[in-house]
Amino acid sequence: MSETDDANYIPLDEEKWAIEQADLYHRETRQKGLLYSGEHITSYLGQIENRLLAARPSIQEAISLFILKSPNPNAFAFPNGNIYLHAGLFTTLESEDQLAAVAAHEIVHVTERHSVKAVIANKNKLIGSHIADIATGGFGLVYFGTYASIMNYSREQESDADRLGMKLLAGSGYQQRAMAEAYESLIRYPELRHQKSSIYSSHPSFQARIRDLHELAGEVSPGQNLPEIRDGTFRELKAKMMEDSLKIRLRNREFNLSVTILDEAAEYFGNSAKIDFYRGEIHHGFYTYPEIAAREYHFIETGKDKADTASIQKFEEEKEGNLAAAIAHYQRASEGMPPYPKSLRRLGEIEEQRGNAKQARDYFSLYLELQPDASDRSYVEHAMKRLGHNTGEGK
Repeated sequence: MSETDDANYIPLDEEKWAIEQADLYHRETRQKGLLYSGEHITSYLGQIENRLLAARPSIQEAISLFILKSPNPNAFAFPNGNIYLHAGLFTTLESEDQLAAVAAHEIVHVTERHSVKAVIANKNKLIGSHIADIATGGFGLVYFGTYASIMNYSREQESDADRLGMKLLAGSGYQQRAMAEAYESLIRYPELRHQKSSIYSSHPSFQARIRDLHELAGEVSPGQNLPEIRDGTFRELKAKMMEDSLKIRLRNREFNLSVTILDEAAEYFGNSAKIDFYRGEIHHGFYTYPEIAAREYHFIETGKDKADTASIQKFEEEKEGNLAAAIAHYQRASEGMPPYPKSLRRLGEIEEQRGNAKQARDYFSLYLELQPDASDRSYVEHAMKRLGHNTGEGK
């Protein structure tokens, strides 16, 4: 499948094994509901794939793009031709051209058989992790993590993926500078500072790769101008993926990383009541779980898991300030045009915890007025009864 390999090349036994492992990963990932589905997303990814590989139909049949429900801004190419773009990529990427650039880079890792070699080189590690996964209940956490971690490539392989990926961009009419721009956007993401296996590698140095790509963009001859795909589709997907990634981060109590997502959302889409609500959620998380927030903050800064005393003390000292900030953001969200109803429920919960029954009831009542069909209506009504309010009166 590479530029130098024979088109009728038949994989060796180990390569067949590597492809079988990739197929197994895909089946388990799909069964666990970790892939986005739906015609809208499938069609959009298919158009990007077809555009990148229009001149190479034999390759096109072997490549499939998917979006993985992961908040990490990353992507992986597997030996069977499946490429997994993480939902977290949409936090940093700013256009379809940049998304296509990431896909082009990963496509080369498949066509040049880099991913096959990576899996074969880590065969024992992969088998061991699969056994460990089965022993721990078969949820895929161990196995998936190991699969991601082995996708490390050499300096030469990464350079090839950049160079040949740029040619795919040029031949498809996408902006060639998009690959360098995509990488520049990833630098802003703090989590990747200490992530050994990520879409950008430390070899060669990432800054050097960006510089080389800018130079290459002026040298590669542009291909035919194919019809543009509506960038509004990218914008729509970006909004969904960013919110989904944010929800995962908050559920995992990764509050510092959530700040990055919201900052990117505010810059790209502008401030809104929804963004204010989520800022409130982050500050409320800092207030409720100061030690967890300190541990995450310390890891981002140093790459070490155990938080130091200074980090913990910092978040402990800022508890009341974070609660005040959370309340301020919730109030702004509740007063937005339009208001964000969930902020009213949060304010009700905070006032209940403070012992302010009347204020809590008022917030809960306003929430139900704005959300008469709320899925958590029974929970809120129960809270109001607990506070001594007769919900039947509708007041």
